[in-house]
Amino acid sequence: MGKKQKKSPKQNNTRNSLGYIPVGVVVGLLVLLGGVYLAGRITKSEPVKSSALQSEINRNKDYSTTNFREEIDQLLEQYSQDPTEETRISIDELYGNWYYTKNRRDITLSDLEWLRNSPTAQLRAIAGYFAEYDLSDRELAKEILAEFLDVHYEFPNEETMIIALDTLSQIAVAEKKGDLAIEIFTRALNLRKSNANANRWYGFLIAELLEKDLIDQAQDAVDQCLLDLQDYPDPPFHCYHQAGMLGFFKGNLRRSLHFFTELYRVVLKNWRDEQGVSCPAKFVPLSLDWITSEKRRETGKVFLENLFENISLSSPPECSKQEWPYHVAQYNPKIPGSQREVEYYTGDDFDEVECYSDERKSAVVYQFHEATVLGPRKLITENHNGSCTLYTPSFPYVNALAQPRYDGIVTRKYDTLPIKDLDNAVILPFLDENFFHFTVEGLPQLVLLMEQSFVRDKNITILTSPTNHAAKYLNYLGLMENALQYEYQAFRYHIKNLFVVDWTWSDSEISASKGSLHHFEDYYIPPASALHLLREKLTQRIPMEIRMHPRNLIVFLHRKSGGRQIVDHIPLYKRIHYVAESHGLLLRLHGYQDTDLQGDIELFYRAVVVIGIHGAGFSNMIWCQPKTAIIELPVSPDKVSVYLRMSAAFDFPYWTVPKTKFYQYASLQNFNEYMMRDTIDTLNSALEQLGYPAK
Repeated sequence: MGKKQKKSPKQNNTRNSLGYIPVGVVVGLLVLLGGVYLAGRITKSEPVKSSALQSEINRNKDYSTTNFREEIDQLLEQYSQDPTEETRISIDELYGNWYYTKNRRDITLSDLEWLRNSPTAQLRAIAGYFAEYDLSDRELAKEILAEFLDVHYEFPNEETMIIALDTLSQIAVAEKKGDLAIEIFTRALNLRKSNANANRWYGFLIAELLEKDLIDQAQDAVDQCLLDLQDYPDPPFHCYHQAGMLGFFKGNLRRSLHFFTELYRVVLKNWRDEQGVSCPAKFVPLSLDWITSEKRRETGKVFLENLFENISLSSPPECSKQEWPYHVAQYNPKIPGSQREVEYYTGDDFDEVECYSDERKSAVVYQFHEATVLGPRKLITENHNGSCTLYTPSFPYVNALAQPRYDGIVTRKYDTLPIKDLDNAVILPFLDENFFHFTVEGLPQLVLLMEQSFVRDKNITILTSPTNHAAKYLNYLGLMENALQYEYQAFRYHIKNLFVVDWTWSDSEISASKGSLHHFEDYYIPPASALHLLREKLTQRIPMEIRMHPRNLIVFLHRKSGGRQIVDHIPLYKRIHYVAESHGLLLRLHGYQDTDLQGDIELFYRAVVVIGIHGAGFSNMIWCQPKTAIIELPVSPDKVSVYLRMSAAFDFPYWTVPKTKFYQYASLQNFNEYMMRDTIDTLNSALEQLGYPAK
């Protein structure tokens, strides 16, 4: 049995014992003030009203030898016998200082009872923090912190404001209450007297604005963030990262590259080598738009070029001649004689059909000597004679974890982990825990590498993230014996000869672009020959019993959890089921229940149409037979669809349904009638184009 909790004695104060404003009052205030946060506007405000705390809290003192639990219990016992003001202040001081330590495993409900009834606002805020983070009682945390939601509340000092609003904002983010999160972040930024938390708050605020597709407000917040934090000694990570992301969403790729590149450079000033010795690192991207084959060779890392010369395909790949996605034009079925018409959807440049032939995109093998690979995004570094270099293949900027960070935010320092030595190894792309990046980007690289003659006399280890999809596919291809789990939380890897396959723009493609940049998604799509090589390697192993089944399925990509799911999906599935029956086909859901690789192969090999919301499930088109229609329900903000690129490489007709678009990380309760109608019309049109008329 656990230790019996000691009940805290009541404090002598005149504060209401409930200590919070009823939730209904708070909600009413937020509704009345709704216009404030929807604008996402940060204004320069007067400093918060400040008054002295009744306890002396010192966040910079070393408390490593302080036993807070023991000292607090002793003082609480003393206070219960003799409730003096001096003892109460001493207890408050200990609680306040305990907040700034990491060892708080002994926090109890009795502690929260003392803190929430304190006359000191900062301690009441700390009570809410303890409830959320130490006791994992979110409802209690919200109850304690409710008083601070009142927009008219005057914080006695900035520290109280930071503790209360930061905790409330993170609760709102976790509960996906975007409007409330925006309101709290905006209020916190307006009330702040210093920039201690501004970088982080701006980052969350901009992310929430983007999730609500408020692009202009997000841009305003980015601009204000850059202005407010322009005197930072180093570029503020969150402001720069969000500025880079907004550049992508708004099509300003040069602006994006500027902010992301600066983030790399500034943190590499603090790089450390394998021995932990300071070694400011040089940043060398290998694959960006302006890096010609000559510049790439000058790095000394190019081991092999022209990889397609050493492979043979049963037939040369033929790119789709489709110029833009198909969609059903606007029409009114209630008007007599009105009929569905199919036309190209020319929304913006991102929607243009592109197929990267070998003349436009090529493959290269890099070799790194005595390289170190570390962290969740497989950062590649070399240290020769005290000079460190970080190399980045592909397009590593998009995910924040791809950027090395020494700003105190990341708690785990990967550069202190033990080292595992390997002789010869290949690593897959830095996002290979994602099904798309493993299957569509990584597997073609691996298969292409294994076709090269130099590999045959080497025992090469395949360093891959430990996922179910990696195990399934490597086993299917007979490569499981070479595989080693990439355990970034346990090891750094020192590799004598590290090989990396990468897709690069050809010199002719760079010249033809005339200074314009490719979208970041385009970096991840292999050249057409690499995709067809993988497809041949996979499909030649399909068992005969699967090949014998009729090709008669409409496959919908169901999403069970996370973003981009349709919560009330039954009405849509009923309508699609009816369409399938009317065309003599069957509806099957992919992802509704777990299946093995054999089940996935059968599902997509038999598919006539693959339809769903943008997501990694479309990667399974690698198993589809020729002339399979792909219907991708798009997301916002607009970006290049890698599945449009895949469809073009396989000459699959590609369709879009513009009216179904919603934010890429949000979920949708249900399809309204217009979304439903356009989806069904598109499905009918795609089937008719393939030669499946309705019966």
